[in-house]
Amino acid sequence: NLMQDAAEERRVKSMTDNWDKDAKEPKQINFTGRAIEGDKNAPVTIVAYSDYLCPYCRMAEANLVQLAEKYKGKVRIIFKSLPNESKPLSVAVAKYGTAGFMQDAEKGWKFHDALFADADQIERNGDNAVKALAVKCGLDLKRLTADAAGTKVQERLAADEAEAESFGIRGTPYFLVNDLLVRGAVPKEMFEEAILKALALKE
Repeated sequence: NLMQDAAEERRVKSMTDNWDKDAKEPKQINFTGRAIEGDKNAPVTIVAYSDYLCPYCRMAEANLVQLAEKYKGKVRIIFKSLPNESKPLSVAVAKYGTAGFMQDAEKGWKFHDALFADADQIERNGDNAVKALAVKCGLDLKRLTADAAGTKVQERLAADEAEAESFGIRGTPYFLVNDLLVRGAVPKEMFEEAILKALALKE
């Protein structure tokens, strides 16, 4: 569809044009107690604001995994849950995912990957599917369940939502590649462009 293609091109162009402006506006990200995937000292930090049950987020996640592999040592990733508030299951999964990261960084990332991979199963079986995945990833289920219902997780989700809003982020997925905003499940090439630009700005 030519109209769709033209609209997509405009959207992409407006986003890449904005990167120069983004680069001049340093974003304050809260890293406290966050599980970081990749080299801790990598020059490019990608912050994913995402929802485990959003199909676009799943597409974007797949691209991110491939690019993190390609730019190993240059990229580190931090995941922040922005659940769909109108979907109780989305909120519940975000709480479990956040609790998983807080319990054990390595197992938390394994759990994070599993939540994305098995989203269909979770949509069908809800909490039970989530708990089965947590056990499979080696997390302490009793602690996870207690933490997911606790105030610490609630506070972290609220803080991440407020942080996202401060950058004008509405909806998911959204990514910050250092200070550059990437909106939506963009083509992998465009994501890569953001990484390369962020690296160039570091030099």
